[in-house]
Formats: sequence, structure tokens, C-alpha cells
Amino acid sequence: MLKILPSTAEYMGFAKDINSDSNFCTPIYSSDEELFSRLLDSPKQSNKLVLGCFEGEALLGLFCAFGGGAGAISGNAHAPVPQRPGL
Repeated sequence: MLKILPSTAEYMGFAKDINSDSNFCTPIYSSDEELFSRLLDSPKQSNKLVLGCFEGEALLGLFCAFGGGAGAISGNAHAPVPQRPGL
């Protein structure tokens, strides 16, 4: 299940583990300090939407969606997804 995260503070350990494990990714951030400051600030920015992917209470992934400017991302996680004709 995807949930909008109004805060990332409680998930910083998860983010640090993923960012430092080469089995999961090429590290995006050069230091823990950069990771923490960017991830902690993201939910406060109007052009970003931070999502957590959960199975029950277990966090499986963190995602940050970037919009085109103020108001570009809606907080409505239940908006219908447009379908392509013929699907």
C-alpha cells in the first residue's frame, strides 16, 4: 500500500541503509548529511510528494515525486488514474 508521508523523520534509518547498500542502488547522495537534509525537507516542499510503500506496518520503499512548481502536486492520493484507450 502506498501512503503519503507528511514526515520522513521516522524512516531515516531505512533511507540510510538503502542509500549505502550497493545491492539496492547507486548512492544518490554523497553523504548521510545530504541524504538526511534533502529527505527531511521534501515533505515540506509544495512541489514534492513523499510516498512510502508498506506491507502491513513494514516499510518496503520510499519515493519522492517532483512536480513542476507550487501546486503541481495534489495531496489527493485517491485521484483516478487516466487510462489509455483500448486498455
